Amino acid sequence: MAGRGRRAPRTAAPKPEGSTRMCIGCRGLFPRESLIRIVRGPAGEIGVDRYLRAPGRGAHLCYSRSCIEAAIKRKAVGRAFPGVSGGTQVPDADSLIADVVTAIDARLTDALALGRMRRETAAGADALEAAWSAGTLRFLIMATDVAENTDHRWMSRAHAVSLPTVHFGTAEELGRTHGAEARVAVGIINEGLAERVRIEFERRGRVLVAA
Repeated sequence: MAGRGRRAPRTAAPKPEGSTRMCIGCRGLFPRESLIRIVRGPAGEIGVDRYLRAPGRGAHLCYSRSCIEAAIKRKAVGRAFPGVSGGTQVPDADSLIADVVTAIDARLTDALALGRMRRETAAGADALEAAWSAGTLRFLIMATDVAENTDHRWMSRAHAVSLPTVHFGTAEELGRTHGAEARVAVGIINEGLAERVRIEFERRGRVLVAA
């Protein structure tokens, strides 16, 4: 009698990489790390979970003005937190957008300060010129109150070599990220940091400008 064939061993189905969440504005599924997470505070207030680490129930939104406005209009934000004691204080769209931008700005400031500690940035005239000459600049941030001639000079140089450049913060605010009284420009010389900063500014633009 012929022997019975052995059944092939079962293999576990591959797990999807990373976790996904649904945007309560457009109802699309996206990687968790690419979304805004909002949480309900102890007093019932809705706020942005800046680093996706706050405890408790959360809801998610795309970095998109239209998704934020749709979620508020359809009252999806309040419905995302059922069964909680006390009234949930749902902000209007403008207030939630401002909260999201504040969170992005804080992450950018933290990233620049950490980049300075890790020597991933160049700030100050001499350091910027050295990085420019070495060809190591990957991203350039100009203060919003930089002198017009300095702004024009750096913007022209950056445009000539397609160097990503944005205006962000005052000279005093940029200075605080680098332990100085003021900095009119901060250059990023690390590829990884430059990419993280680029993503944050892209998110900022999508939230501030309607699609």
